[in-house]
This record gives sequence, structure tokens and C-alpha cells, in this order.
Amino acid sequence: MAEKAVDLMTSKLIDVQAVFERLDPNQVLEEIGPELQRVNETIIDEVMRSQLNMAWKLVPQAIKNQIYEQSATEMPWIVKEFMAEMKVHIKELFDVKKMVVDSLTKDKDLLNDIFLKVGDQEFKFIERSGLYFGFLFGLIQMGICLYYNPPWMLPLAGILVGYATNWLALKLIFEPLEPRKFGPWILQGLFMKRQKQVATEYAEIITNNILTVPN
Repeated sequence: MAEKAVDLMTSKLIDVQAVFERLDPNQVLEEIGPELQRVNETIIDEVMRSQLNMAWKLVPQAIKNQIYEQSATEMPWIVKEFMAEMKVHIKELFDVKKMVVDSLTKDKDLLNDIFLKVGDQEFKFIERSGLYFGFLFGLIQMGICLYYNPPWMLPLAGILVGYATNWLALKLIFEPLEPRKFGPWILQGLFMKRQKQVATEYAEIITNNILTVPN
């Protein structure tokens, strides 16, 4: 179910490469600047210690700070180069499917919530339709049993009624896909009528819980 959810997102809703291509390198630099500065200093220290450990220890802190600052002036160019490379190779660097599947399988309540919130009205309809359709089919079964009631009738009727109620409920939920006019009535699947509402609810869940900045 998690894989189907991400296949839907990546095939119908978002193009990861197109999203990353819209990123402004200058804005990215502004957002990650402080963290990038910290990482930059850490990398310089690690490289210098591994190559010139004793000499680096003797370098005054003021000189080290100058080196850090000089490196920082090159950050905009480095970030732009990095972003250009990342945009081309984003699908190799970032596996959105793995990220989404991991998020949904780690938090099974979240996966349940997606279906329960997005399909809330349809689940209620299924509950009620079982009562209504079951009653109607039960009346038919009762009429048949008045004249013909072998021992296998009850279990067979249970199978048929259960299947028929579910089949009919699902048909009414998802079909017809597009509105169809039958005389004074316009018919469309219950879920299909709520496409805009469903899309909004689905997008809110996905953006607030899965496609987040930390993820």
C-alpha cells in the first residue's frame, strides 16, 4: 500500500526533478548558509589535521579564521555548482520512493490515517449500505426460502449477499467516473464527486507528514 501511494504521487502528482529544478541556488544558500559554514569549518579542520596535523596545530586561530572566511566567500559559487549537478542527478541522489515507503511503514498509524481521512465519507457509506442492501437482499432471500429452503441455502445466501453488498457499494463509490445524466438525475461515483476535497485532504497529509523538509 505504501508503494502504491508513492507510485501515485510520483506518476500523477509530482516530478522530483522538476521540483528541484525550480529551486533558486541563492535561496538555498540563504537557508543552509549557517549550517554550511559550520560544515565548511569542520571539513577544513579534518583535511588539515589529516594532511598537516602538526603544522595546523601551530597555526594561530586568527589565521585559521581568515582561511575559514576566505573559503566562505567561495560558497555561493560552490552552492550554484552543486545545485546544477544535483538537478541533473537528483534521481540518483534522492530516492523519493524509499523515503516515502520508509515513512509510511515506520508509522503505520499514518498510513491508516490517509485512508480513514481521505475516505471518511465512503467508509460511512459502506457501513450504512451493508444495512440497506443487506435488508433488501434479505427480503429476496426470505421470499425464496418460503418456497425452497434446502440446508445449504443459508450459507450460500450469506456468501452471495455479502459479495453483492460489497460489490454494489464499491460500484456506487467509484462509478461512473464522470457525471452522467439519467433523466432528471445526474449520477457520479460518491468518491469521484469529492475529488477536489479529497485532493486537498490528501495533499495536506502528504506535505505535513511525509514530504517534509527534514525528510
